[in-house]
Amino acid sequence: MRLTLRALVAALGATTIMLAPSGVLADTNEVSAMATEKEVRALYQQFTESWNRHDVKAVASMWIPEGDHLEPDGRGVRGQASVEALLKEQHASVFKNTSLALKIDSVWMVTADVALADGTYEITGIVAPDGSAVPKRAGHLTSILVRKDGKWRIAGSRLMTPTALPYKKS
Repeated sequence: MRLTLRALVAALGATTIMLAPSGVLADTNEVSAMATEKEVRALYQQFTESWNRHDVKAVASMWIPEGDHLEPDGRGVRGQASVEALLKEQHASVFKNTSLALKIDSVWMVTADVALADGTYEITGIVAPDGSAVPKRAGHLTSILVRKDGKWRIAGSRLMTPTALPYKKS
């Protein structure tokens, strides 16, 4: 009986030793994921602040060199320099006096260095090429972000403006 009790105690001790690190690891991974999500959200806070200062270079620097961006009208650009050129064109004209409000609703950590962010945005102060006021633009955004050299950057950004579909009842 003593041998069996010793074996049981030894087995429980070994199990505890084996399981404890995995619990710690799980807690560490969860804390790490939460910290990473905060970093992604902070990037979009910086994005919003830079947009509202109309600092096109700062906004464009948030893309990776080979990243891309797709506007709600389907116009797409590839490459950080092209993203910057599009933003420069827009902020010199129709977005010259705009204000951006952006909210990240969710961040999904695909891997430790790849995230998918979904959110909503609203741009006010848009003017048409003829100078007339344009109603606010509100929509959804989805971005894929990658962490390179410890820094989160946008790899791909997709904007969408909701529209009624004729085959669906409201």
